[in-house]
Amino acid sequence: MRIFLFMIFNYFDKISSCNSFILRFFISLIIFFNSVLPLFANQKKHNEEIRVVIYHTNDMHGKIESKRSDGVMTQIGLDIVKGAKNSTKNAILIDAGDAIQGSIIGKLEKGKRIIDLMNTADYDLMILGNHEFDFGKERLKEFSKEAKFPILAANVLENGKQIFEENFIKEIAGRKIGFFGLTTEETIRTTIPENIENITFRDEIVTAVEQVSKLRNKKVDAIIAVTHLGIGVSSKHTSREIAQKVPGIDAIIDGHSHNEILEKINGVPISQTGIGSSNLGKMELIFNENENVKVENSLISASDAGEMFTPDEKVINKYEKIYDEISSFSEKVIGRTSNAIFGGNYHNRNISRLFETSAGNFICDAMMQNGKKLMSDTEFKDLPMVAFENGGSVKRTIEKGFVKMSDVISVLPLDNKITAQLITPKDLYQILERGVGKVSITDGKIAGEFGGFPQISGMKFKFYADKLGYNYSTNSGGSRVKSVTIEKNGGSGLYKLKRDDDKTKLVFLCNDYTIYEFPPLAKQKIIKKGEFLSDILADHILNLTLNGGGIFSPPFKDDRISMLSESDLEFLTRDFSATISTRDASGPLSFADITLCCDDWEWKERKFITDENGKLEVSLKSGIHEIIAKYNGIQTEILIANTAIPMDNNLLFLNEIGSNFESVENLIGQIPYNISLEEEKMIKFARSAYDSLTEKEKTSILNYIKLKNSEKKLSKLKGGYFESIFKKDNHSIIISLVLLTISIIVFFVMRVLEKRKRITLL
Repeated sequence: MRIFLFMIFNYFDKISSCNSFILRFFISLIIFFNSVLPLFANQKKHNEEIRVVIYHTNDMHGKIESKRSDGVMTQIGLDIVKGAKNSTKNAILIDAGDAIQGSIIGKLEKGKRIIDLMNTADYDLMILGNHEFDFGKERLKEFSKEAKFPILAANVLENGKQIFEENFIKEIAGRKIGFFGLTTEETIRTTIPENIENITFRDEIVTAVEQVSKLRNKKVDAIIAVTHLGIGVSSKHTSREIAQKVPGIDAIIDGHSHNEILEKINGVPISQTGIGSSNLGKMELIFNENENVKVENSLISASDAGEMFTPDEKVINKYEKIYDEISSFSEKVIGRTSNAIFGGNYHNRNISRLFETSAGNFICDAMMQNGKKLMSDTEFKDLPMVAFENGGSVKRTIEKGFVKMSDVISVLPLDNKITAQLITPKDLYQILERGVGKVSITDGKIAGEFGGFPQISGMKFKFYADKLGYNYSTNSGGSRVKSVTIEKNGGSGLYKLKRDDDKTKLVFLCNDYTIYEFPPLAKQKIIKKGEFLSDILADHILNLTLNGGGIFSPPFKDDRISMLSESDLEFLTRDFSATISTRDASGPLSFADITLCCDDWEWKERKFITDENGKLEVSLKSGIHEIIAKYNGIQTEILIANTAIPMDNNLLFLNEIGSNFESVENLIGQIPYNISLEEEKMIKFARSAYDSLTEKEKTSILNYIKLKNSEKKLSKLKGGYFESIFKKDNHSIIISLVLLTISIIVFFVMRVLEKRKRITLL
C-alpha cells in the first residue's frame, strides 16, 4: 500500500501546480498514518492476551454419534464437537488416537467412514493410537491419504524410515502452535504381528526430546505433545514421564489409558477425556505481553456439551447418509436377553481387565460351543477343552432387551478369529499366571487392570492377589495360581490339573491375537482356525434366544475365578453396606417402592422404600454383585462391589432404554417371505416380541400383517400337505388334484380296455 502511494506521490511531485501541492500534502498524511497507526495497533495487540482454544478427543473407539436419554446428552457426537469449534474463536480440533475402531461404523470399510466424518467435523490433526493398527499398516497408509488433516506419529517407523508426519505447526491468531505425536510402544503387544510387519516404535522419551528441539528451531510459540501413552502400568513410558523428563513442552494431550485426567506434572498440564466420547477436552493457550504461554485445561461433560453447543448440520447429514447405508446390517435383531451382560467399561474402568465378568463368561461359552464343532472332524475331538478370552478384548456391556448386530460388534469390534491349539496343564498355569500377574490391592480396592486378564470357560481357577506375580520382562515365574480345575470330557464333573504336568494334552481355544501375547501359545502350532468371534457370539445369542422361546437369561456370574489372599485382607471377606441412589427422568425417586434382586440367587424380590432423597441402603456379602431394580414396570441393573468399583457410582436410573417397537418391527422384517419349517423358531421369537409390547407400541408396528401371514404359512406347513389343500383358500390345488386323479383313472381304464381287446383278437 505504501509503495503504491509513494508512486503516486512521485508522479504529482513532477507537477508544479497548486492542486498537485494539495494532493501531495494529503498523500503525505496518508503515508504517515499508514506507517504509524500499525505500530499503535501492534502495541495494543501486543498488550492484549491472545487466546487459542484446543478442543480434543481421545479413545472415541468409533462412538461418533450423539446420544441422548430423556433430553440429556450421554455421548458427544462429532456434530457437537464441530459445533464447539464453530462457536469458538481461534479454535483447533485434534484427536489423541484410537478413533476408528470399536463400533460397527468403524468396523465396516475398516475405518473409512470414521475418517470421512472427522473430515466433515474439520479436525486439524490426529495421532495414531495403538488400535489404529488393527486394520493393518496398509489400511493406515490409505486413510492417511483420505484424511484432510495430518496424522502424526513421530516414533513410528517402517524399515527404519518415517512413514507418517512427525510434527505439525498450526498458525492461528498470529501464533505458531507446534504439535508432535507419540504412539505407545505397547502397540507391538496389542495387535497381531501381521498388522505391524516391519514396523518399529522408537523410544517415546528419546523421540520427544528430538521433536521439542525441531519445533523450537522452527520458532514456534508453544509446543503441545499429543500422546497415546496413558498413565497405565502396561506402558513402557507414560505421559507423566514425558512431562517429567522432557523439558520444553508446554502441555500434553493424552490418550490410551481411558482416564479422565486434569493434572500438572512438573508444571506441565496433562489432559485426557476418558473413553467413548463421554467428555470433550478443552485446552486454552493464553499468550501474554511477554510472549509467555499459560495453559488452562478442562473437561466438558456430555450433558454440558449438549447444552452449550449447537450441532453442526453438515456432520449430522453425513452421519445419517452413512448410517442409512449400514442400517440393514447394524439394526438386525439377533436375540433378546432378560438382563444385562456386564463387561468392558463400567464407570470408566474396564472391569473385564480386572475380574470375572458375565460378558467374559458368555463370550467364552460361545467359543466352547463353536469349538466343539471346530474339533468334531479332527483327531482331537475327545480331548478336554477350555476357552480363554483376554479381558481387554471385551469392550462393553450388552444391555437388557433386544440385541442387535451393532451391540455384538461393539462388544467384539476387532477382526479376531477363534483358534485352537494343543497345550499342557503346565502351559495353562503359565498362561493364567501371566493373566493375573498385575492384579494388586490398593487402598482396600482391587487394582491393576490388564488386557490379558483371563475370561474363561470349561475351567475354574483360584489365585492369590498378594503372592509373587509374573515377571513380564523375562516372561516367566509367578506363584499366584493356586489350582486349576477343568471339566471332564462330556461335562461330567471337574478334575484338578497338576502345575508341572507337561504330558497331558488340552485343546485351548482363544482369539488369534492372544496367541502372540502369551509366550506358551506363541510356540504352539494352530491346529484349527475358525470364524470371527463376533459372528460366533451372534450365533450363540440367536440360538439361545430361539431355544428359549424368544428370550434367554444369562447368569450374572459362575464363580469361575476366585481371588484369595495370604495376608488378612479383611475387605475380601467382610459384609458391607452400600447406598444406592435412585432416579428417573423427573428426578430422585423419593419414598418410592423399589423391588431389588441380588445376583439372581443371593436374594430375590426384596422390597425397599427410598428416603426423601431417593436413596436406600443394602447389606451385601463381600465381592461383586449385580443388583436388578424394578419400578413401575421398568427394570435397571447396576454392579456394586466393595473391592473394585467406586461406591459413589451406585446410581440406578430407572428408565426404559431404546424403542422396543423399532426392534420388533425390524425383527418381523427379517422373516423371509418364502418360509420353511426352519423359520418356525424365528416366527415364534417375533410373536413373543410383539406380544411383549404395550398396546401403544403395537400400533406403531407397520408390518404386523407380515407376521400374521408368516404364522398362517407356518401353520399350513406344520399341518401337512394333504391337510392344507382341503382348506377353503386352496380351491385351485383341489381342482388340480381332482383332475390329476381323473387322468390317472382314465389312463388305467384305457390300459385295461386295450388289454381286453388284444385277448379278444387272439
